[in-house]
Parts: sequence; structure tokens; C-alpha cells
Amino acid sequence: MAEDQWTENDWVGNLRMSKVTFQKLCEELAPFIERRDNGRYHCAKCDNYRLADTASYRTVSNLFGVGKSTVCQIVLEICTCIVEVLFKRLVHLPVTRQDIETEVAAFFMRAGFPQVVGAIDGCHVAILAPNENPEDYVNRKGFYSIILQGLVDSKYLFRDMYVGWPGKVHDSRVFKNSPLYYACCARTFLPMGLSKVITNVVVPPVILGDSAYGLTNWLMRPFTDRGNLTNEEVAFNIGHSKTRVVVENAFGKSGRFRSLGKRLDQSVENATITVTASCVLHNYCEVMKEEFDEEWLEGVQLHLNIQPCDREEKQDREAADIRNALKSFIS
Repeated sequence: MAEDQWTENDWVGNLRMSKVTFQKLCEELAPFIERRDNGRYHCAKCDNYRLADTASYRTVSNLFGVGKSTVCQIVLEICTCIVEVLFKRLVHLPVTRQDIETEVAAFFMRAGFPQVVGAIDGCHVAILAPNENPEDYVNRKGFYSIILQGLVDSKYLFRDMYVGWPGKVHDSRVFKNSPLYYACCARTFLPMGLSKVITNVVVPPVILGDSAYGLTNWLMRPFTDRGNLTNEEVAFNIGHSKTRVVVENAFGKSGRFRSLGKRLDQSVENATITVTASCVLHNYCEVMKEEFDEEWLEGVQLHLNIQPCDREEKQDREAADIRNALKSFIS
């Protein structure tokens, strides 16, 4: 697969990024990749092809003229390098006042929903049955998976990721064990200092989640529809959905690297690295303004929202007041 024989369409079709972007990626990874044969450039092409196409290791081995075991080693090596080198730069919470205010303004432009900084959701990535405790990884749809929790901003970028919990676990439990949850509780993220008074209620910056998440004073979920919602509650839910859709779109666009939509025949540990690297590369492509082709999603099935609603248990009065204030503002 000589690179000088590839057209620009070949680059984008095979590696999900232009030649210019791929070369820049290689330059950034170069100091951290050491291979005795073929060189880092060829290895990175092999890895990107595997992530983009999810072809079998045998197929990739034949295409690139390297052994199957070498392909496995290259993919894990490059994915690990991507995570170690690029993750902190490309996946980080908006914590400065300017960053948060920029996100709030951008989200407000979508559906008039104020004080939103991000949207959260979970995605199930299919894996082989693990050797240890395989029953813990069977999700509600009956296949083995690990969970990818993502917080997404207004530009479809992952701003926080938490990967690797067994598929049997409910999204809300995964969230409550994640660093993001503790950052929100401690207000190191979503600071009260950026609160606004809305219909006589102090409303801090918030994130939006679906009904799988509990209502708190910094996470807004939709009103549960039992057939008796008021017009204001319906309007809130519509605005909530139109604003929160960015996270579903981000999961969809990350499907440019089909590893998120096809079964990963790896250990849980290695699958976690592969999933993380795929999302980092998604952010990389978005920052580089790479185009996204909807045809890339053909044959890819992303598994979102496959768990039941979290119970509306003992609502926090402050959280309910904040949601009601937002409801009144939106309607």
C-alpha cells in the first residue's frame, strides 16, 4: 500500500483523515514511537486503518505486509501512544471562566437552554467474553460490553471520558464512581461563582443527562413522562433534548473509527485503550476540521441508552427548584 499511490480520497476513506492531518499526527507521535522495522509512519497507517475499518488482524497483516502478531502489537502500541501523548491536550474539562462562558453561550444558541456546559451519556462497546467474571459484562441487550461514558461540549468534542466498566452496570452507577462526578460534587468543575439568577432562583452551570441519571443541582435530567406532563414540562423536555443531542452526535461522529461500533476482540484492558484512543482521534479530527462522511456509519451500530431510567428518588429540593426555574425560563 504505497502512500504515493493514494489519492486524497484514499487517505480519507482508509484512515478517516486527510494526508496533511495524518502527517501532522505522525509528527506529534514521532518522538514517542520506536520501531525497528517499517518506521513509525507505516505503523501509524496500520493502526489508523485498523481503527477505521475494524478489518481482521489477518486482513491488515496482508495489506501492510507484516505478521498478524506484529499488527496486534502495533495497534496496541500506537493506541497507547495516542492516549499518553494527546489525551490531556485534547480531552479536558472547560474550567476557566472564559471557557465555561463560551460553552454556555454556544449551548444557549441551540435551543434557548441557559447555563449548560456539556451533555453526558453512556455508550456500550461490544467485546469478547472476558476470562474473568464474564457474566458482569453482559448488558441488557445480551452481549458482552464495556461502557464508555462521555461528556461532550457544543462542538461535539469529548471533554471528559471514563471507559472500561462492565456492561451490566447501570449508567448512573458508573457516573457516581467517575472522577467527573466527584469534580462536580466538589465544584472544581461547574463552579457556583458562575451562577445566574433565573426566575428568582440561583442557577449554577449544569450538565444535561438523560433519564438514566439522577437529578442534582448541577445535572439536569428531563421530566419523567407518565402521560401527565404539563405544557411547561413538555417544553423543557424538548429544549433539553435539542440541547443534549450533541452527545449522541459525538458518539455517532466518533463512529468514523468503527472500533466503537464493532466488537473488539481484545482483553478488557486493551479494549479500554483502543476505545480511548478512538475518541482522542475523533477530537483530533474535529479540531483539524476534518469532514465527516455519514456513509462511514454503514454497518456500525452504536449502543446508546440501553438501560432503564434512574428512579426519581428523594429529589433534592434545590435541584428540583433549579429545574423548575429552567422550565419556567424555557417555556
